[in-house]
Amino acid sequence: MFFSKYDTLSDTVQHFIDNSEKGFSARELDGILRVSTKEALLNSYKKGLLLRKKISGNYYYFSSKALIFQQQVNDREATFKSIASTEILNKNDTVSDKVKAAIILFFSILNEKQKRLYAGLESLKLGHGGDKIISEFIGVDVHTVSKGRKEIVSGKIDNERIICKGGEDIKKKS
Repeated sequence: MFFSKYDTLSDTVQHFIDNSEKGFSARELDGILRVSTKEALLNSYKKGLLLRKKISGNYYYFSSKALIFQQQVNDREATFKSIASTEILNKNDTVSDKVKAAIILFFSILNEKQKRLYAGLESLKLGHGGDKIISEFIGVDVHTVSKGRKEIVSGKIDNERIICKGGEDIKKKS
């Protein structure tokens, strides 16, 4: 059993949302608080203690304080805009064929290192399971995606070496 210094679950939910950068979905709060928050969120929303907005198909709860609400919504929407490619990859069955073609075309003009790093970056944005999703979407080995992700996280990227198609290793000329 868990306890909160904010007294009730409704008070705890209220505190977390009022002090968040971009509000929370019920699922996000459930993960943080380790309890189901749906009922507390709905009750607080119905009482006007929280505001709710549907963004990208999901409901998010925000502070009822006007200035905080607007900033939270702006930050949440900015997050969705900045991860547009992640959304495309995550919901690849709903993305248009033109967008899929554009991503594949872009990927095809990259050298091997750039492909690996790009795949790793997209995997990072997706989080757990991202390596597999990116691997299937772009059509590269899951280990390549994992290697790219690890290179990006470590910050150890050799800018001098490039592997060309066919496996030829060359050094960049300065």
